[in-house]
Amino acid sequence: MGHCWLRNYSVTTILLEGKSCMRPWTDESIRYRKAAAETGLMEQTIARHITTYISRESHVCDAGCGLGYLSLELASGFRLVTAVDICQPALDVLIAAKEKRGVENIRVVREDFFSMQGHQPYDAIVFCNFGSLEEILVSSKRLCRGKAIIIKKNYDYHRFTLTKIPRRGNSFKLTVAKLRTMGIPYEQETFTVETGQPFSDLQDAIKYIRMNRPDSCAEEITADKVMRKLVPGPSERYPLQFSAKESFGLLVVKTEDIP
Repeated sequence: MGHCWLRNYSVTTILLEGKSCMRPWTDESIRYRKAAAETGLMEQTIARHITTYISRESHVCDAGCGLGYLSLELASGFRLVTAVDICQPALDVLIAAKEKRGVENIRVVREDFFSMQGHQPYDAIVFCNFGSLEEILVSSKRLCRGKAIIIKKNYDYHRFTLTKIPRRGNSFKLTVAKLRTMGIPYEQETFTVETGQPFSDLQDAIKYIRMNRPDSCAEEITADKVMRKLVPGPSERYPLQFSAKESFGLLVVKTEDIP
């Protein structure tokens, strides 16, 4: 599959020499993300908050779009959306979904976003759980003539672990602190999103926890422990799920204010 990096709201993002390092998309991670997006309202909620900061006539780029469910929601609010990701299997999900829904104002681009050159400037770029602040600022200055919209996780512990395990990486609080240190003005808001991960059965849930727990986590995973974390799911296909309310932070930076 090559270097197909995962924009997933439940995996750990770490910092390596100032750049984001994310786990790659796999067939299984695509399957789980599709199930969550198609049964939940997370992307709709995030898109609704984004649309309050950008004109409807804008050409918006969804950087590191992954499976593109956020792009699909943004398309109903803006003139044109360009969805960029390096992973073709992830983009194939978006292509199929936009054709099924009859969405015509999404342009799908397979490219390494942070290496993109020579494109007509976007009116806004959305970075939803994608990229370090350094990468975001440099690419926004080069590729955008309006606003960078930065969405970061605003919670301190992993959602889907059996014990309370602190997160590491590009949190909202860390990003705010860096912007202040750099003297870059910004707008901000936080909001709560109903998140969840549906499962076909208990073994599906156990597999998900094993796949997504932090590498440093050595917690024992048993069926009883997992079952205590589950609630009734959204459908007969997914009779079980993890359910949570999570906080996200949104930052708006004008590219003219980036040094």
